[in-house]
Amino acid sequence: MLRTLLILILSCAMSALAQPLQGPFTVLEGPAFARLSDPHIAMRNADTADVFYQVSGTIYHIPIALADGHVFGEPQAFPTNSDGWTRRVCDAISMDSGWAALVYDTTELSNRTMLFEGRDTLRTFSAIDSGWFGDGSQWNPRSANYGLILARRSAGGCFAAWQNAWMVYFGTPPFGWSEGGSGIILHVAADNWPYQPDLNDGFGGCAENEGATVVHAVTDDSLIILESGTHCIRARVAISSEGNGFMFHDPNYAGCSLRIAGALFTPGGRVFVLSHSTDDGESPRLVELQDLSTCVPRLSFDSNPLTSVSDPNRGIAWLSGDVRGLYVTRADTSGALHLPAGLLFEPQGGFSAGEATLAATDNGMLAALWVEHSTIDSSRDQLRMATFGWDTPLGAISPKLIPHPASFVLSSAPNPFNSSTRILFDLPERMDVHLAVFDVTGRLVRTLSDGVMQSGAKEVEWNGRDDRGIAVVTGVYFCRLTSEHVRATRKLLLIR
Repeated sequence: MLRTLLILILSCAMSALAQPLQGPFTVLEGPAFARLSDPHIAMRNADTADVFYQVSGTIYHIPIALADGHVFGEPQAFPTNSDGWTRRVCDAISMDSGWAALVYDTTELSNRTMLFEGRDTLRTFSAIDSGWFGDGSQWNPRSANYGLILARRSAGGCFAAWQNAWMVYFGTPPFGWSEGGSGIILHVAADNWPYQPDLNDGFGGCAENEGATVVHAVTDDSLIILESGTHCIRARVAISSEGNGFMFHDPNYAGCSLRIAGALFTPGGRVFVLSHSTDDGESPRLVELQDLSTCVPRLSFDSNPLTSVSDPNRGIAWLSGDVRGLYVTRADTSGALHLPAGLLFEPQGGFSAGEATLAATDNGMLAALWVEHSTIDSSRDQLRMATFGWDTPLGAISPKLIPHPASFVLSSAPNPFNSSTRILFDLPERMDVHLAVFDVTGRLVRTLSDGVMQSGAKEVEWNGRDDRGIAVVTGVYFCRLTSEHVRATRKLLLIR
């Protein structure tokens, strides 16, 4: 009897620890005629998160409540000291003193890496690196950064790292020579340790447009850095050299093709890499990187990860998205699936999920932040958020029914018609549908529908008028229906 009672008490306690799904909440709605983009989230504590996003080239920061998505105060814009720069938030993390955000600015010819720090408001910001988008000539060298990332420093501050690729040509063509290479650049940002470039290891890196970097601080004086492009992955161990900066050991090249989407480092020393699909045909997967050099597959899946977060004692979680919506998958510290993929957002009401990010608190709460783009009205973008626990089961993902094109029937009645006709079709499931009328030259005459429709029999009327409301002339027209898996056309004959 006592044993049964203890089991019941433990079961109730475990259920209480698995935080239920909260949300999705609407954090904010985008301004008219401007797209929301570039969402990032840093978990300040179990109650509050710092959210970063971009509107029309300007980056904003707002603190929000995790319980209900409530925004504290007005969004604050990141300052810029010059015009013409295109900005992008690359990473954001929480620190004991607040938050840090790594920003990459570019113009047609120049680039710079900026570090912003703050708490409720912005405190400091500075450029910690700069480069050029030249053609590689002697007087116009090229240097660009990829895979910019932040990692927390336990003694305060943070580490910032990225892959740098450079090239320069010496002499006058056709006589001369070129040099180029790529490697990791590491900066340490702390109150008692100013921003400092510690190493550019020159040649042999993986830096390229789709490069990715992961920094794991074993201690503040011992780092493991992973870097990948579309064709290679390598691991570096960096050790602090008594105040003389970090020195890198020789790299380990993994014997497999991976494109880093995230990584998990466990207390037992196991390393797992979450990978996108690769150019050589490898599907998205979770791989254990044994001895930082040998790849052992653990999981594979269909959709590329959009973003990920890891907890050394719990595992790794990642968001993926496709026509079914936005969903989260979680693996444990052995690389095994922890819970089936669970649905966070299902496209409806003319909205589709865009960019997304994921963060975790120390007590096992996960927070997903994503942009919902309106497929009907570009001024209706929304920033949405949901929170849930590592052990919280989420809704199952419904399978997508893909109709065979030959089985889809688009008809109209009456046809020929005099004043109006009904366009008839049957949708096997809810889907995004574009329905429009064109003339014999292919010119768009009228858009009848452009958005999400529920499953079932549909009937859409065309009154023989164009988008301006003007009656069109007698003739042959074509009604075209387009969705992700279906494309059908019906000839219409209008007789006035």
